[in-house]
Amino acid sequence: MSVEADFFAFPQWIAPPSPQYPTTTFTFWWSNGKPNEYFDVLIMPFSPETSLQEVGRETYNHEGNFVLALTIANAQNYWVQFDSNYIRIPNH
Repeated sequence: MSVEADFFAFPQWIAPPSPQYPTTTFTFWWSNGKPNEYFDVLIMPFSPETSLQEVGRETYNHEGNFVLALTIANAQNYWVQFDSNYIRIPNH
């Protein structure tokens, strides 16, 4: 059995925490109304010494498209670049 899947990475930046914004939420859109597709995102900092923590995950439907919202905490006092590594397995 073979499975068709899409894999891709997208570089992004997260700001240092502040009292007003201790976390940042990133949204990832997928599908066109196909809720039984599998979609996930893995966050990987460019530097191995850097730690980012996922503190929230939510999926919802917005106007027929599905959204994955990840809330990330950056413990560093500087901007951090990371890859959002996506996997999508479509339903045919």
